[in-house]
Amino acid sequence: MKKFCLFFIVLFFLVFNLSSVQAQDNVLNVNNVSYSKIGTDLIVDYDFNSESIIGDNALVEVWVTNVSDSEIYRTVDIIDIKKEGIVGRRVEKDILIEPGNYTLFIALGGNLQDFVSYEFVIDKDDKNTKGILLYSLLSLACILVAVLVTLEVKKKYLSGTGKKDKKEKRKNRKLLSKRL
Repeated sequence: MKKFCLFFIVLFFLVFNLSSVQAQDNVLNVNNVSYSKIGTDLIVDYDFNSESIIGDNALVEVWVTNVSDSEIYRTVDIIDIKKEGIVGRRVEKDILIEPGNYTLFIALGGNLQDFVSYEFVIDKDDKNTKGILLYSLLSLACILVAVLVTLEVKKKYLSGTGKKDKKEKRKNRKLLSKRL
């Protein structure tokens, strides 16, 4: 009877240890998280390490909350695991987000208690959009000025009008020198 009880105790610990090892296999490993807001698009880039994931795919939940912990946005990113290693991911969402402080959360779909979080701030001035717009307008203006200068140079020197002006100046100088 003692051997029988000892067998069940050993079996219990063995099963418990194996299940804890299996639970540790699906561990969230996220690096290089970056986020940006361009216009109304919120873009989240991150690197997902799939070495500790068992299976063909992983469900990663990405969500954003405001200061009062109200959820603004949530999505599930399905990652197909074709090989082990780091997989670069991008999540984009067109949302209206007011200026303020926000928190970005990333977690595995099966275990939302084990998450990573990043705080970020959206300013009043959407500098990314204004910068891109200003850069495009300046580029367009520079191109326009370059075209106008090129046309003026072509008109002045390549059409022959520049030579006529020089001949007229020489004539005028000769006439002035004769009068004196």
